[in-house]
Amino acid sequence: MLDEGIRKNHWMVKLLASHPAFELIGEPEINILTYRYIPASLREAVRSCTLRPEEHDRINHFNELLQEMQSQQGDSFVSRTTLCGIEGMPNSVVVLRVILANPLTTKAHIQSVLKIQQEIARDLELSFEYNTDS
Repeated sequence: MLDEGIRKNHWMVKLLASHPAFELIGEPEINILTYRYIPASLREAVRSCTLRPEEHDRINHFNELLQEMQSQQGDSFVSRTTLCGIEGMPNSVVVLRVILANPLTTKAHIQSVLKIQQEIARDLELSFEYNTDS
């Protein structure tokens, strides 16, 4: 079961790494994966490592809202946590956390979770101002 969780974890890492909206945080540990969603308006700053502290705070807040909304929908669940001491990151980073331990979890389930996150994020980006004046 653990080996299957690790295989699914590696597959999800590739899926996240290939999507511009998601950022992997830290190295995956066995079957635990941490990542965050980056709003479109902040992706270039993240890629170029020019993210200002207030922009980092907005990304943290965005991921808190994303996780809360996903949980409230009840169709899928991803937990969140706050990590400290991540190299190249400010004091704390709010991340989405997936633990792939259920042997019945399929690639389709994982794709569905990420699709739901993208839909929620799209709605959040439309209704929530993420600009330098916030």
